Amino acid sequence: MFSVNQTSAGLMEAFARNHWLTADSSPDLQKRYVLLFDLYIKARSYALLNKTGFILTLLGVLSMLAWPVIAFIYHDVEAFFGFGESAAIQTAVSGLTAFGYALYSHYKKRQQQMENLMRRLCHSDQPYQQLVPQLLTDIERIDSGFAFAEHLPGAKKPAADADRSSPSSN
Repeated sequence: MFSVNQTSAGLMEAFARNHWLTADSSPDLQKRYVLLFDLYIKARSYALLNKTGFILTLLGVLSMLAWPVIAFIYHDVEAFFGFGESAAIQTAVSGLTAFGYALYSHYKKRQQQMENLMRRLCHSDQPYQQLVPQLLTDIERIDSGFAFAEHLPGAKKPAADADRSSPSSN
């Protein structure tokens, strides 16, 4: 169960599986596990997406750093010189790097939010029935994604975001 080569979500899922899914566990613990496993699925998906974004960013940054060196070394090679000097190619690499970072940042934040919900579910002393409504509201808010209309001047914020700002959600 304890391994440094796992995410926090993996640790909490393994703990819950070993302690909440026993022959004598209560129905509330079994329900807790189902909800925790749902969060685990989301956290793993977000972790995969943020790792993909990280790799894209890393490759983009390395290529942006190496670009001038490669262009200098191969300046006499006609085929590379035309390709290496192309502003469109350099812009595309820069754009791909920015996209990779945006992907990484967005999904890293989502992974962290799912892991925090899993922590709340694992470590809370609240009864399951009291804990679930707020968790479901938070899951709905996280799953809703990004809507451009919400960010226009004068737009009303969605109800799930309004619930998030209340002191009871912290």
